[in-house]
Amino acid sequence: MNIYIASPLFDNWTKMIVKETEKVLKAKMPDAEIFCPQDLEIPHAWEMDNFTWARAVHEADHKAIDEADLVVCISYGYQSDGGAAWEVGYAQARGKKCWLFVADMEEPYSLMFINVDKVFRYDGAVGNFELEEISKKSIEWK
Repeated sequence: MNIYIASPLFDNWTKMIVKETEKVLKAKMPDAEIFCPQDLEIPHAWEMDNFTWARAVHEADHKAIDEADLVVCISYGYQSDGGAAWEVGYAQARGKKCWLFVADMEEPYSLMFINVDKVFRYDGAVGNFELEEISKKSIEWK
């Protein structure tokens, strides 16, 4: 199984949560190949102008989603990350399974995620990462 992790990657904490998510998924599905966009290395990236680099990243992520069987999206609420939301939308349009990992039960979540296959609440504390499947009706959609 190929898994793509979609998530905001704007600070060290969110990047660390992605790595914890990867560990948990690997423990539950040891044969899975997991793609984390933060680990993507574009050859000669430092020699590229911004537009060329951005296009290369987009194409690599796009290809990884095409090859994925499952897209896991870590979300921190309604305005968490437009890029991760796009990745889930694209994956759903391609018929991929999608799971939403809800980081904060007090936050509303984008109604664009309402048709994901599963929703999980998780304790994202590093070293204490726990997943619990929850009903879609248990969170607020906005």
